[in-house]
Amino acid sequence: MRSIGVWCWSLALLSLDLMLGGCSGGHPHTIAVVPQTTAQEIWEAEHAGVAKALLGTRWKERWNGPSSETEVDRQIALVQQAIRQRDGGLILAPDHPLALTTAVRRAAEQGMPVVVVDATLNLPPSLDVDYLLNDEQQTGELAADRIGAILHGRGTVAVLGETPALMGTVARAEAFRQTMAARFPGITVLDPLPGRFRTNLAEQDTEELLASHPQLNAIFTLTVGATRGVYRGLKLKQRIQQVHLVACDQDLDLVYYLRLGEIDSLVAENTFAMGYQATRLITEHRVGGKVRAPGRVLRFAPRLVTRDNVDTPEIQKMLNMDWRPTE
Repeated sequence: MRSIGVWCWSLALLSLDLMLGGCSGGHPHTIAVVPQTTAQEIWEAEHAGVAKALLGTRWKERWNGPSSETEVDRQIALVQQAIRQRDGGLILAPDHPLALTTAVRRAAEQGMPVVVVDATLNLPPSLDVDYLLNDEQQTGELAADRIGAILHGRGTVAVLGETPALMGTVARAEAFRQTMAARFPGITVLDPLPGRFRTNLAEQDTEELLASHPQLNAIFTLTVGATRGVYRGLKLKQRIQQVHLVACDQDLDLVYYLRLGEIDSLVAENTFAMGYQATRLITEHRVGGKVRAPGRVLRFAPRLVTRDNVDTPEIQKMLNMDWRPTE
């Protein structure tokens, strides 16, 4: 009986060890990919880029993320899981960069190459962390030029979705305001409203905005959630054809509304290229063992998507949401 008890105890310890880290070699050819959320197709395009880069190699990816942008604890837990399992690399698009800093630092300090997408973290430059960013300055400029052309240089525009926790939205909004002031002085940009994560709150803000500014001509939205809320508010108040909506970032429903002519345009991030490049950075570093300067920052140009160009091959490649490549 005593030998059976010892055997059971040993088996329990072995199971615990497997849960915490697996075999001694870990998962050196697995890349943990953690998007901001699995509920937005913009990150499926990143998934497609990762899968494309891994095609024909012995590497594989483990794609997992929170179901909404507010589940910060879920992202932290997934980074910690990658550390425990000794994965070969980590690609992370943090919802709240400050909250993820400690977990990413721990991963890098343990020798895991990390690529952070769509955000920067306050980490020592000596750590093996690279950053792949959307060009937010260009995003704001593209939106400003589009609205300036639509309004022929005169009118009133509002900006919704600016959130201090997401520095990219702040950079977009600032670039937009600066460009409008420099190139279209005849257009009034209203004071920004608080950024909202939840669509229903953005919808409520839109209804209040339309009531207080009945002559509003255009709205520039900085996040997918803000765009959905603004769209619903405009539809509810039957202003969808009168107030031009120019939005940041792509998603399946937003592209559909664009095709209907109910969203004027989308300033799309090239998350496909980000996912592809992030994967190449990790695999080439692991395979080649090259000594390189850490802390690189690479920026990717966004594109203005309209009804006229949405079906062109170049734009369709950016919007690709099929993550299972065939070639």
